[in-house]
Amino acid sequence: MNALQAMRADRLLTRLALLPLLPRLVGLSRRRPGVRPRNSASEATASLPLAHTALQWVQRPCGLVVTCEAGALWLTFDGEEHDIVLEAGQSHRCESDSRLAIYALAAAQLHLRPAPVLR
Repeated sequence: MNALQAMRADRLLTRLALLPLLPRLVGLSRRRPGVRPRNSASEATASLPLAHTALQWVQRPCGLVVTCEAGALWLTFDGEEHDIVLEAGQSHRCESDSRLAIYALAAAQLHLRPAPVLR
């Protein structure tokens, strides 16, 4: 297995790990102002390890908080010029609905959760 095949296999396994949680995360990102989500925040969180150079895509990330629990992550939104690098313990609240690429600069632990609702 060459490096490209290994990266594709790793990406597929990562996507499969998130698959059961993505409908809840995407549903929460499309909530209307003043409407509370049916799921609690603890139900709609996802935490997964990313191997060095692994790539994870998140569709419609607006309203999510991306946290790097270990390692280092590079976040880039499709069509936007500013990228974000997160190190262990840092978070970013997604304000854009553009597709988000999360790349592991080092072996990392990624955590996704809905942002708290501001009142």
